[in-house]
Amino acid sequence: MSNEADITSQWPGHDTDASGSTETIVSDSLTNSLTATTVVASAYSASSQKPSQWLVETQRYSKVNRIVLISLGMLVFVALMAGLVYWIVSFYAFPPSYSTKYSDVPYPKQLNTTIVKNGDLHQSFYGIGYTPSHTQYPQCGSTAEEVLEDIKVLSQLTSRLRIYGMDCNAANYTLMAINLLDVNMTTLLTLWVDGDESTYQRQKETLFQIIDEYGTSRIDGVSVGNEVLFRNKTAEPDLIQKMTSLREEFRSRQIYLNITTTDLANLLDPKVILAEDVVMANIHPYFGGVPIEDATNWTMSFSESELFKPARLARKSVAAIAEVGWPSRGVSNSDSVPSLTNLQTFVDDFVCHANKANVRYYYFEAFDEPWKSKENELEGSWGIMDENRNLKVRIPVC
Repeated sequence: MSNEADITSQWPGHDTDASGSTETIVSDSLTNSLTATTVVASAYSASSQKPSQWLVETQRYSKVNRIVLISLGMLVFVALMAGLVYWIVSFYAFPPSYSTKYSDVPYPKQLNTTIVKNGDLHQSFYGIGYTPSHTQYPQCGSTAEEVLEDIKVLSQLTSRLRIYGMDCNAANYTLMAINLLDVNMTTLLTLWVDGDESTYQRQKETLFQIIDEYGTSRIDGVSVGNEVLFRNKTAEPDLIQKMTSLREEFRSRQIYLNITTTDLANLLDPKVILAEDVVMANIHPYFGGVPIEDATNWTMSFSESELFKPARLARKSVAAIAEVGWPSRGVSNSDSVPSLTNLQTFVDDFVCHANKANVRYYYFEAFDEPWKSKENELEGSWGIMDENRNLKVRIPVC
């Protein structure tokens, strides 16, 4: 039996006879396979040309979703841009502000804190007396902007300021400006005493609020009154009691600040000096009636005999001239003549002499005070600058 017959006989359902053959069977099988393949391919081709209904619906919904999302995105973008424009317009039309812890005084955030260096200014003064404009209670009108501009200038002249009261944000705005500008400056604050006890209490309350707000790092000390004995606004025992009481309050609150008072040197008797931590006195050669060429020597000699020597006798280690200066206008006092020329002479002579001798002093004063000149031209003309921050003198370098 042949191998071909053996293999063919193993395919079930297939019989061989004289007229059939293996080739015929294989040929038929191949023909059927090709026909089936053609049918499948034709079906696949037909399905590729015509997507199913499900696919059509899915694609339609995806397109709608994309349109919706793009539209929502555009709406959100437009809303954000509109909000940004509104915020910018509102910021400049209605500037934001913040308040201190103790007061509701607005202080605009967008203040210009850039200090423009002025080549005519030199930090030659140990200290300067400073009164912000419009701080005469109750006619308060001082602004944060004005004080900030003052401090930009004064910080180029000195590292110490003496402030004459707590009302009308005089101390508040000054310390705010110093902190905002981050300049190396400290302050000697004053509790104003005018014979009305309510004034003193109001000033003292403000002082503690100021300390709560700013701390004590920018405060050198506190003066209880200015020339209260000379102006006869209180008696010596009351002045001493006020200093003693304030010191006790400081201790109870763990506040460590020097306490002093400032008056004419010849009115500071030993009892007042003993009550002070730092001995201070106002000394003006103009009121001594001396000619300008003798003003500096007179000031140094008078300070030694009436201020520094009594302080040493009382074993006080620190003493300072609380006020010293020269007026540029007003009537003469004997041989002391107010003028711009004499003001320049005194600034040149005294400032350099005092600095060389390591004398502590607060030059009186930073700016002219026109409100004083309405009654007395002399009193409003002691500034080294006018009320608009224009220099009246050339600042010495020493």
